[in-house]
Amino acid sequence: RDGYKPTYTAAALIDAEFPDPVWAVPTLIPVGLTFLAGRPKAGKSWLGADIAIAVGSGGRVLDIQCERQPVLYLALEDSPRRMKERSKLLSMSRDTLVTWQFEWAPLADGGLAALVGAIAEGYKVVIVDTLSRALGRSDQNDGGEMNVVLGNLQQAALQNDCAFILI
Repeated sequence: RDGYKPTYTAAALIDAEFPDPVWAVPTLIPVGLTFLAGRPKAGKSWLGADIAIAVGSGGRVLDIQCERQPVLYLALEDSPRRMKERSKLLSMSRDTLVTWQFEWAPLADGGLAALVGAIAEGYKVVIVDTLSRALGRSDQNDGGEMNVVLGNLQQAALQNDCAFILI
């Protein structure tokens, strides 16, 4: 069958050894694609900012110690003024390795390529707040379209040892 390449037999899979997973937040957020979902006003953006600041500073989030790594935070529903206030409340210091972006091209219109370029520059965590805004005109109810967009994000994340957190 064209395109079909079995990877493992049952015995080969059982005997296989794999490297330990790479974590952005140990035991909580692995490299790859993670969704942070919940009801409106449940605190998802607050948690996303807390994760960004903890990772960018080598601090703690949910009582988990994080390794200091560069973070890109796409705050597509917030203003710089609002994020400044939240960042102060979350005790962000001046040397925290977080880059805040408040505008980004839609993923289907160059935004995905820009994200891939950003992670190539060294970002190890990318937080997209919110996926709805990042999709632009893309139809979230179109399974095929979403599969392509999310598949490309996951592939870029895995290839670059980066964690994408989609709110």
